[in-house]
Amino acid sequence: MIQRILSDINAKILHELPQGCSNRNLPVSINQENRILRIYCSNNWAAGIEQQISNQISSSIPSPTVYKVGKSNGYTYVLHSVEKGTPLRDLILDPTYDLSPVLYQLGQVLNQMTQWQYEACGKFNHQLHIPQPKSYYEQCTELLNHLASTKHLSKQSCKDWEKLLTSYKSLFPQNESHLVHGDFDISNIMVQKNTDWELSSILDWEFSRSGSTYQDMANMLRYTEFPIHYRRAFLDGICEKRILPESWETSVCYTT
Repeated sequence: MIQRILSDINAKILHELPQGCSNRNLPVSINQENRILRIYCSNNWAAGIEQQISNQISSSIPSPTVYKVGKSNGYTYVLHSVEKGTPLRDLILDPTYDLSPVLYQLGQVLNQMTQWQYEACGKFNHQLHIPQPKSYYEQCTELLNHLASTKHLSKQSCKDWEKLLTSYKSLFPQNESHLVHGDFDISNIMVQKNTDWELSSILDWEFSRSGSTYQDMANMLRYTEFPIHYRRAFLDGICEKRILPESWETSVCYTT
């Protein structure tokens, strides 16, 4: 599969990268230009989403530039820019680094993302439309009853979770339908050192959707080992242009 795609685009692999759950990422050389070849092992529709998101946000948010979307041998692929920096996950627990400026920037980015509004809350199609609008509560209950969940949770656990979700339904995000990354995680954030550490790029927009900032906050704050001063810097960045309600921590907890 990989050799066929490389042949189709006349590219040469430079080296291997750690692989994602649903794609392969390969640094390649094409006509003496370095690119990332991203091959979708599932979710072929995600390539169109990444291309559309790249077109929307590239002038405002540091992120990969998508140069091409193609198909080969039954697989969809994207060619995008090589992003400089080091994954935040490799540095965040090292006490010799002060990454507070990066976390503050990430909070600011979540505020920026609210400028892209959509017709409803829900999953994108490849044109960033929402064919099946669903509230966040509906998305949660749908996920709970998905085969992947029922495979790992007992029927009683699923019932208990559904009861809990219903109890806290009023705290779920309401009437928000702006851009959400969907996998806003320290492994998808690249940083680099100039005078201070700073954000260099946010990767992997394939799971982006229309929804609430709480979804990305939940992904970022889910780690129990997350240093408290980084959590504070992240929240300060968010609160620069918005006021979080008193119930935000409970809302974020159940949005995870």
